[in-house]
This record gives sequence, C-alpha cells and structure tokens, in this order.
Amino acid sequence: MIYLFHGDDNYQSRQKLFSVLKKYHQVDSLSDSEIDPESLVRLTSGLFNTANRAIVLNQLFSLSQVKLKKILPLIKELSQEIDVFIWEAKRLPPAKINLLGPKIKTQLFRLPPNLFKFLDNIGQNSRTCLNFLEKTFKTHPPELIIYLAEKRLREMLLAKTAPNQLQLAGWRRSKLLSQVKKLALEEIREIYLELIEIDWKNKTGQLGNSLENELINLFI
Repeated sequence: MIYLFHGDDNYQSRQKLFSVLKKYHQVDSLSDSEIDPESLVRLTSGLFNTANRAIVLNQLFSLSQVKLKKILPLIKELSQEIDVFIWEAKRLPPAKINLLGPKIKTQLFRLPPNLFKFLDNIGQNSRTCLNFLEKTFKTHPPELIIYLAEKRLREMLLAKTAPNQLQLAGWRRSKLLSQVKKLALEEIREIYLELIEIDWKNKTGQLGNSLENELINLFI
C-alpha cells in the first residue's frame, strides 16, 4: 500500500508519520537526494522478509519529471510487497497524486486557522493577536510559531520598503499591504529584531523565560 502525507502543516504531518511508523519492525527512509532507481531496486532485491517493513520517501515530487517517470513504476511495484510512505512538505495537486495510482491512502495536513489569524494580527489588535497566539500554543510548538512569525515580519518589512518585490499571490499581497498600512517601518523592524533575539537566545540556551512567555510578552 502507498500512503501519502502532505500539506503545509509539517509539524502535524511528521508527528502522525512517526506515530504510524512505530508499528513496523524495520523502516528504510530516503531523502529526495537519495531517491533513485538504483536505491529502489536495491531495496526490492533485499526483500527476504517483508513482514512489518516500510519505506519512507521524503519529498518525492521535488524530483524532475524525467526521474519520476522512471521511479514511479518501481514504487508501485515495491508497494505490492511493503508499505510505502511518501512525505511532502506542501500540498500536492490531484494531478500529481493520481500519478501514484488508485490504490493510495492520503492524509492532508493544513496549518490551523488560528495560526494564520495570529500572523494577520501582528501589529494590529494586540488582544486579538494574543488570543490566537495562545490558541495556537495548544496544538503547535512555539518553535514553529516563531519561524512563521519571522517569515511574516520579513514580508511585512518588504511590503513597507519595496512592495513591488513581493513574490506573492495577488490576494496575499493586498492583504499584506493592508496589514502594514498603518504601521511605521520602525515598529515592524523593532518587533522583527526582538523576535530574532528571542529565537537566538532560545537556540543557544540563554533564554531565561519560557519561549511561550517571551512570545506572549512580545505580542501583547
């Protein structure tokens, strides 16, 4: 059987994948740079015991169309003997999913609305921003939140200084420009620099407070 885990909520998809893989006695994992016909043939030729065995292919669809054309038939053949798990960091369109054949089980993982509402309220209503931040803490680690908040603030800085350079879909660009409209450049820069400092102290073990509390204090 082929199992597909995809979507932009990489944290939840990884957690689910690791949980499922615990039932297998042997798990082989290949990164996108390791996936090639030779590797799959080698795995296939070594199937002396297929009981409780699985293989994980990470970012399979980041490969070129030429490579995929050679690899997909091998994956389908391999899935007749053992369970094949495909993990993708983004949501795959139906056309790509269909390439895996009809016998496939998929799980789509989307980032929660609360997280996007928190990001959209940075620099806006602090009470609303904090409310969605605290709700997001209940389902996702603060490390993921700080990563996405840094990304959003970089986009906000660009929207304020060079909006023509924003490489975003039209609706996202308009939404971002609206978010920064009433904010001064210095305000955005200050939040961004404080966030980077919190992130650095956390990664180097110099954060005196919990990461959750530091983020709450920053966005109050």
